[in-house]
Amino acid sequence: MRYFQLIDDIRIPGRWYLGDVKRWRGAAFLHAGDGQTSAGEMPSVEISRRGRPLEFTMTSFDLPIIGLELAAVIEKIAGADVEIKPIMVSNTPGYGILKVRRVLDCLDESRSVYSKITCNDQHALRYRPVTKLYLDRERVPEGMHIFNVNDGSGALVVSELLRDAMQIAGCFGAKFVEV
Repeated sequence: MRYFQLIDDIRIPGRWYLGDVKRWRGAAFLHAGDGQTSAGEMPSVEISRRGRPLEFTMTSFDLPIIGLELAAVIEKIAGADVEIKPIMVSNTPGYGILKVRRVLDCLDESRSVYSKITCNDQHALRYRPVTKLYLDRERVPEGMHIFNVNDGSGALVVSELLRDAMQIAGCFGAKFVEV
């Protein structure tokens, strides 16, 4: 099976750019919570530069934001490996935060281009930056359609099946780079 890194295509002319998520306990959603504030408000993200809305984009801190129609396509194929939480984009509904539940240790160190850094002897090695990502396919379980690579880069990877479905659904804003 072929795999692709899912990237925010910043080369789209006239596109919008999203800033930081507001009214949100981000760590709560990313780890265990429901993403709601104590007052029950839906999280929101502001547009930092106005332009054409995208179906897939990243916030200023690389949090994937997707249109809810695209979210349904992803959930249909990836199932329990993803979680979508509704978010307002500049007070407009119809978007979600894409949380990927699977993280795989599958960086092919012999072919990837990267630098290793450590904070001290007690911390695990991190690969930063990974300028060219290749997967060790033997460490990717069969039938895996979406996951993050456990390399410190935050790389989001999708299968060819999921990529094709996203493209058919009109995944404007995404760039797919074979890994």
